[in-house]
Amino acid sequence: MTNRLVQLTIQYRWLLFVLSLVVTGLAVTGLSMFKFDASVRSYFSPGYQYYEDFNHIEDTYGRESTALIMISPENGEVFTPGFLQALATLTDSAWTLTEVGRVDSIANYQHTFVEDDDLMVEDLIPLDETITAEHAAAISQIVVNEPTLINKLISADGKHVAVAINFTVDENDNTQSQSVVEALYQFADDFEQGYETETGQALDIAVTGNVVSIYHNIQIAKYDFGVMVPLMFLLMFVMLGLIMRTVAGTFIALLIAVMSAVGAFGLGSYFGITFAMMSFNGIIIIITVTVAHCIHILKHYMQEYDGTNKLEALTNSLVINALPVSLTSLTTLLGFLSLNFSKLPPVTSLGNVSAIGVVLCWMFSFTILPALALLLPFRPQKIHGSVLDPIMGKVADGVIANKGKILLGSGLLSIVMLALASQNIINDRFSELIRKPHVFRADNEKVDRHFGALYDINLSMNGGESGGITDPAYLASMDKYATWLRAQPEVKSVTTIADTLKRLNQNLNGDDVAFYKVPEERELAAQYLLMYEMSLPFGLDLNNQIELNKEESRIRVTFASMDTTAVFDIVGRMLKWQENNLPAAHQATPASVAVMWAHLSYDSLLSSIASSIMALLLISAIMVVALKSFKYGVISLVPNVFPAAFGFGVWYLISGEINMGLTAVMIITIGIVVDDTVHFLSKYKHARETLQQSTEDAVRYAFKTVGAAIVITTMVLVTGFSLLTISQAESNVNLGIMTAAILTSALILDFLLLPVLLLFLDGNKQPVLEPAAAH
Repeated sequence: MTNRLVQLTIQYRWLLFVLSLVVTGLAVTGLSMFKFDASVRSYFSPGYQYYEDFNHIEDTYGRESTALIMISPENGEVFTPGFLQALATLTDSAWTLTEVGRVDSIANYQHTFVEDDDLMVEDLIPLDETITAEHAAAISQIVVNEPTLINKLISADGKHVAVAINFTVDENDNTQSQSVVEALYQFADDFEQGYETETGQALDIAVTGNVVSIYHNIQIAKYDFGVMVPLMFLLMFVMLGLIMRTVAGTFIALLIAVMSAVGAFGLGSYFGITFAMMSFNGIIIIITVTVAHCIHILKHYMQEYDGTNKLEALTNSLVINALPVSLTSLTTLLGFLSLNFSKLPPVTSLGNVSAIGVVLCWMFSFTILPALALLLPFRPQKIHGSVLDPIMGKVADGVIANKGKILLGSGLLSIVMLALASQNIINDRFSELIRKPHVFRADNEKVDRHFGALYDINLSMNGGESGGITDPAYLASMDKYATWLRAQPEVKSVTTIADTLKRLNQNLNGDDVAFYKVPEERELAAQYLLMYEMSLPFGLDLNNQIELNKEESRIRVTFASMDTTAVFDIVGRMLKWQENNLPAAHQATPASVAVMWAHLSYDSLLSSIASSIMALLLISAIMVVALKSFKYGVISLVPNVFPAAFGFGVWYLISGEINMGLTAVMIITIGIVVDDTVHFLSKYKHARETLQQSTEDAVRYAFKTVGAAIVITTMVLVTGFSLLTISQAESNVNLGIMTAAILTSALILDFLLLPVLLLFLDGNKQPVLEPAAAH
């Protein structure tokens, strides 16, 4: 059956070649529908409970695409007439930026006071008035005594101010986000230069926010694609050319790799896949896996070719590699499809696009490769050999001679690495998705120290009825909760409508500090709130704090960046305090990106473990059926399970912290590492059953025929994944290091532990004759 299919493949190779080009061409047209999501939202799928909690906050109070500009005078003096005047001008000018929906700073903070029995609501720093030293001192007293401003718009030490800008951009519109952030950076630079020119004093300005983070993620994706992919092709071309000693073979492998990668992303776009930073790594994965598949066919082809009969050499290579290449393609396909069980949409996208690439790679290996292999000139390696061939014979002899020591050493090392792997902890800060050194990381850390940059937690407290937020009992619960929250060591700032009503109550009672409390009558609170809302200028309304029907209002708590365990800790304390101190009607669910991210870190690991077990069982079942041996199927499990333990053991020595990107690495690598095991076992089984060799000779045969190819494919894969370490995305770097470690471990185990297990389980007996079709 295999011989007949191979003959048809070679006979109609040019027809298949043209059809493959047509398929690729049609797939490429799908790139016009390519979608890339650089936002944190791309990590969450609809229906995820914590994501739905966060969506409720945004549906109620509006979606926030924010940027925060922190301004720090070199002399540390904020409350000077010159700086306050400049801040007022900056705040006013910020409204002219594209797509701005709101601007907040201490300059346009809505200061309230009573004048002739009328409630006055004005910008704290009027734009059209000259600020005197006395006026600056008065502003200072107002700001430092207003708890809602501390660590929100001015630092606790009074040396840094923040200008918070909310944009109305569509996060999925990458072009719009890019233009908005680039204009923002230019705006900040112009202010810094203008202030220094005018006053002779320097400023330190830092810019952060989720819209800024999205911008830099897009820039990193462009950088990675523009630098890593060309560099990978260059390294592979040089490496394959030197090791395999064939320009033609290298060209064929890289051509099929390009066609598979481009075709996969085109078809993926057709199928509606939205790509994110992590799923963009599919390009690297597809190219490296494709080259690895092609190497096995090309390497055997060159071993068979003696310079006289290409057709016979290619036929022999395709016949002997058809089953293992198809089997490895299937197992790799299953590994990537198992990523659909992940809780991470970017990982799911990565798995699906990589799966498409594997199918295309398998198809092109039997359509594009035969046509070009017979057309292009090849140097016969049957005469000259490969630089690795002599080494493989020595490795085989060494393994056979030291099988007992190798088994004992492998067992002890595996125990050590498993113990180290178990010491890793989950910790993932979404504020550190970008790798240092980077302007965003530097700016974000500066802002984090004084204000808290990206981490917050929101609660929507329900009043039970329309207008319920002015109920004194409701306001008392909110104020009590806010007081407790401000006392927590992690908290930077707390914003509630109760604080506003306390201030209004004091203002409208002769500014008597005894009245700095929530109004005791519902009608009075409602009147205060109505007067205040009617006095607010355009763009500074309370819609981001109060639900339209005034049934719910928002508590917003900000933090500096926190570890995953710290997020769980503060959320647990928040819920516990509510349970013990608030009526059930006033208890609210904490929701934010930080909360979602913490839960997803754990959930993604659990789903990854379950998916890995499922993938491993499926792959092992396929191995049993394909190799027609339960024993070999079970043996194949060992060198495919332990590489992950080795990788995570090494990772503990490097970092000890696992993030979401690493939770998927087990599934990604299972489908890849099994390939070498399949090729080694198929050649070993061929030698035992078809060539009737002893166990030791079969091991030597496997090393001789496929050992060099396994080394080359591993080098290609490790090289490809190692290139991820030059990325500016932290998840890509970690994925590259971990995958390279696992693949290297898999090579060592396939060369040491796998043949040793075969030697011990099969002994050195002669095989029982089986049909030749078994190979």
